[in-house]
Amino acid sequence: MIVDTALTPTRRRASIGTALCWVAVGPTAAWAAVRLAGLDRGPLVQALAFTPYVAAFSVLALGLTVALRRWWPAAVAALAAVALVGVVAPRALAAPQPAATGPTIRLLTANLLVGAADPGALVELVRQHRVDVLTVQEFTPEAQAGLDRVGLDRLLPYRQLNAQVGTPGSALYSRWPISDVGIRNNRGGWGFTQAYGTLAVPGGPPVRVESAHPAAPSALDRSAPGVPT
Repeated sequence: MIVDTALTPTRRRASIGTALCWVAVGPTAAWAAVRLAGLDRGPLVQALAFTPYVAAFSVLALGLTVALRRWWPAAVAALAAVALVGVVAPRALAAPQPAATGPTIRLLTANLLVGAADPGALVELVRQHRVDVLTVQEFTPEAQAGLDRVGLDRLLPYRQLNAQVGTPGSALYSRWPISDVGIRNNRGGWGFTQAYGTLAVPGGPPVRVESAHPAAPSALDRSAPGVPT
């Protein structure tokens, strides 16, 4: 009996290539299925933050399957890539503002990174964009002093402040008077606080504003945003 082994290395390489394609495509297809089927619950909620990265990888996986001419994996990769890019792409596309009447409120929010942000740069943003309301998080005593030093108290004289060492601090600054002020503890955060108050907007109804500081979803009990604003 004569055995022809001339094609064995070629077939072996083909099998390796096919397996490589499925290994690359499988996770992206599973991710797309979970995302589209609404199965992202419990621990999977935390994984949603990585969807943009998986969407980018799905395009690379599609390119690999097409380059190796593995058409079944390519078809699955194409479906996964379309699905994942489809759920991510709208984030980069600005939607038009709905028609509205009444006064305009310009609001700026900033996480000060444990008070390390440049106070001059932040106040310049307030001045340049004619901000009416500023909410800040990770607001420290040093940050408070720095913002006042560069003139924030003159631009936004009304305030509800809770400066603390570290990350818990929060503040609300306003161009208009504030009433019903207070500090709320974020039940889902690492001791974060959220300054809030009701603004007396000229020509409009009272507006409640809160300096939201949700925690990163590092655990199931922190997957909720805390208290809505």
